[in-house]
Amino acid sequence: MNNNYNNKNQNIGQNNSNRRPTNNQNYNRSNIHHLNSTQRIHENTLNNQNVSPNNQPVRNHPPRNPGQTNNIGNNVNNARPPIYQNIPQNLYTNQIDDPIDIRVADRNTNYRVNAAGKPKKRLLKRFLIFILSLLIIASILISAVFIGIYSLCSKMNYVDDYNAQNENFFELLFTKEESYNILLIGIDQESGSVSRSDTMMLVTIDNKNESVKLTSFMRDLWVSIPGHGEGRLNSAYAKGGAELLIKTLKENFKVQVDNYLLINFEMFVQLIDGIGGIEVEVTKKEANFINETTRAKVDSGKTTLSGEEALIYCRIRKLDSDFMRTQRQRKVISAIFEKAKSQNIGTTIKAGVNILPLITTNISPLRITAKSISMIPVLKYEVEQLRVPVDKYYTEQRINGQQVLVPNLDKNIEGIENFITN
Repeated sequence: MNNNYNNKNQNIGQNNSNRRPTNNQNYNRSNIHHLNSTQRIHENTLNNQNVSPNNQPVRNHPPRNPGQTNNIGNNVNNARPPIYQNIPQNLYTNQIDDPIDIRVADRNTNYRVNAAGKPKKRLLKRFLIFILSLLIIASILISAVFIGIYSLCSKMNYVDDYNAQNENFFELLFTKEESYNILLIGIDQESGSVSRSDTMMLVTIDNKNESVKLTSFMRDLWVSIPGHGEGRLNSAYAKGGAELLIKTLKENFKVQVDNYLLINFEMFVQLIDGIGGIEVEVTKKEANFINETTRAKVDSGKTTLSGEEALIYCRIRKLDSDFMRTQRQRKVISAIFEKAKSQNIGTTIKAGVNILPLITTNISPLRITAKSISMIPVLKYEVEQLRVPVDKYYTEQRINGQQVLVPNLDKNIEGIENFITN
């Protein structure tokens, strides 16, 4: 037993040279094999004297690890394979310090092509895609807003105007007029019916002076009505509707009306209730008249009026005169405007949407859509007021059994022009 044991140990000691090599030994042998094969290739190349298309000897490419030193020759590390003869030096040499490179691998090669500039191109491409996406989203949202406004404005009773056939939306949107005149016509019957106009007020959007100017024309003005002789101003609407009324104002007072809005008292009440009432300074007599006409209990001084109370307030005439009546109308319109400026714009829009079917106008839906966007700054404008006939330039007369106001046309035209343009 002992002899066998000793023989085993002895055999182990004798066969140490036949044991499997370690990792380091494998590494050295592979390197030696690689160097020997490279050297043989190099010697064959020199013997065969292969010539490239440029009449230069073709040299084999360097080993996989170009930084490894060897004794093959001084030019081995810099040798190019035949397929890379025409590639510039800086494209195939190993750039260890390059931040990013693309590895172009061949059978026995490991060349690196510099690609340090590509991340910047990727970032620029992503940035452009991001900006383009934002523009697309913005255009979709803007289009949706325009379509929504247009659909709402289409609910109004539109009277076709031949002048609106050639309207351009973008021209309307980006053209800022110095002034824009809308004639507000109030009647005491259903919208669109033939009756005398109870209210005739020119609303001027003065963009030059940043103000909203209200010019009331008293209904008892004695004027010339085109095609119908002379008569009271409020009869012009009964004889020819809004078009004849506009012609009458232009012929007598040289007023240029761009468009008109025809409203009735039902719309007036709904609008004021929709915005939560308005604050108006009321006298003791006016408060008593409202309370006697309705079941309301309105106090004198600055008070909040509902739609019905405001309507009665606007129509008061027996207490004083038509002069004071038109003044009360301007006060109510100014109060509506101030309430719209001070409250949430969503409440104002909601109240306006509800009354659209009760309005008749010759303003095309396209124009209203464009103007509704461009007139947002109007909410910051100050409100000014004027009454026609102007003070001192009219006379009270009785003609054909009617108590009327005969204006001095020249002086009133001058007063209107100074008020609107200055």
